[in-house]
Amino acid sequence: MAQHLVTSSWKLLKKSEMWNLETYKFWYTQFFFERQSENGTKIMTLKWDKAGDVDQEELVGQPAFEIPDDILYPPVCEGLTKCPFTPGDCNFIKGPWISVFDPDASVQMPIADLMIQEARICEQLQHSPHKNIAKYWGCIIEDGRVKGLCFSRYKESLFDRLDPNLDPADRRPLNREKCLMEIRNGLAHLHGLRLAHNDVTARNIMLTEDDDTPIFINFDACLPEGCPLGLKRGIAHQFNRDVTMSSFQNDEFGLRRIEENWEDGVLKCRPSEIV
Repeated sequence: MAQHLVTSSWKLLKKSEMWNLETYKFWYTQFFFERQSENGTKIMTLKWDKAGDVDQEELVGQPAFEIPDDILYPPVCEGLTKCPFTPGDCNFIKGPWISVFDPDASVQMPIADLMIQEARICEQLQHSPHKNIAKYWGCIIEDGRVKGLCFSRYKESLFDRLDPNLDPADRRPLNREKCLMEIRNGLAHLHGLRLAHNDVTARNIMLTEDDDTPIFINFDACLPEGCPLGLKRGIAHQFNRDVTMSSFQNDEFGLRRIEENWEDGVLKCRPSEIV
């Protein structure tokens, strides 16, 4: 893999602290940057042995690895819709799952395959639209590769709205019964297509700005019922490693966690729990 030295002009995309979950020992922080080159936009990554806030200036001059395009971006294949317009502020572009890339690994995760898997699910949903399912516009295609998936943008997630750390003065009421009913309607639509979302959490449900309609997003774990779960395995698997198949029961598990934790206008869960 090619290496380049970090500069202050690189755009920081993401940083992830890695810990040993058994010993709670810190391993490293991994940074991901966007670098503009003569050959287009490149994704760079480096590992750093400090936790907490790290200023980008501390990293200037450090060597970072360039993630090869063929690891991140799948080649265009049959059956994919090209986004018919140049995306704007009202759109959200979902790129590859860069945080699972490890420059030290001998075998890399199938990141590009995951994007194609999600694109195919979104193509199916595009032909069977529903008010509680995110609007998919097509793929962002450059140089024969899928660089991202284009969706309508929504203002906030259900988790953001019900965040227990919000200042009470900033809270806005949300009709619990209506919201849960519409979430169930969205799931019923998916299940009618024989699809399970497999990652039903408050972070994967957005709310429309005008009337708080719940909208399912993130279909990278979504698969036909009975299929083996892929790279993204979802909320049920995180609580039970024996869950390895796409299942409507996984969706019921996720919805039940939302229902059980949603009390008095907030999600009452520990910070370490995923809701």
